[in-house]
Amino acid sequence: MKPLWTFEKWLSVSKEKNISLAEVILEKETDETGAGREEILEELEKRLKVMRESLERGLKRDEITPGGMIKDESKVLEKFFCENPPLSGLGAIKTAIYSIAIAQENAGMGRIVAIPTAGSAGIVPGTFFAFAELEGIDENRLIEGLLVAAGVGMVVGEKMEMAGAAGGCQAECGVAAGMAAAGVMFMLGGRGEEVFHAFALGVKNLIGLACDPVGGLVEVPCVKRNGFAAVQALLAVDMVRGGIRSVIPPDEVVDAMVDVGRSLPSSLKETAKGGLAQTKTGLQISERE
Repeated sequence: MKPLWTFEKWLSVSKEKNISLAEVILEKETDETGAGREEILEELEKRLKVMRESLERGLKRDEITPGGMIKDESKVLEKFFCENPPLSGLGAIKTAIYSIAIAQENAGMGRIVAIPTAGSAGIVPGTFFAFAELEGIDENRLIEGLLVAAGVGMVVGEKMEMAGAAGGCQAECGVAAGMAAAGVMFMLGGRGEEVFHAFALGVKNLIGLACDPVGGLVEVPCVKRNGFAAVQALLAVDMVRGGIRSVIPPDEVVDAMVDVGRSLPSSLKETAKGGLAQTKTGLQISERE
């Protein structure tokens, strides 16, 4: 049986070979797929382009989504905070706006990159693009951040299926928050332990998150949840920068998420039979569909 790819293993390889976390993932990908280094980097560049196009379309979108539950919430936020200083700070509100815009594009059947899933597609790119604008991060560094985010996905994917139907929304928005936090921490120059603790802090407060889509559509609460999870990723990075670490090691955080996902009832796993989907208003909306 192939040994699990863990944060501990990833860090060990990085130290042993004296290469960055991003380089470890790039080497792992070339070894396992047979693709060349440049081929993989070009593919990541293409995906980054699709993410950016999704953001641009999402920010302009004003038509009603298929279920009609949300409309142009990223534009509403952007317009208000052009004239009013956000209590949460410029970085947080820009991240929320961008993440919601991409999630709206997904809800409206637009083209997105599922990272790690379609329902959580706004979190990593929304965080990355807002961070890049605020900090002057170039394209090459963003690609390195994507490599690290992908590596986090590999670690989680070794132990659980990243789907709301399998593990609740913790397996989608929760994992995406951890991926975003790890990627940003790396792009800021964080060391291996700091990157992995950013992941742990980003994801563990979303452990147990229900997947309860109203009407069975990826609109409510999914779109705004993307915004909240992305801001949580930024806060995780700031906590690590300030010296805070996760008491529970990152690999054990993944184990806990797996256990909780198995324990969640089916009503909280994308079936729309629990949570917000079964509120009085949620049921009324479902009946309109």
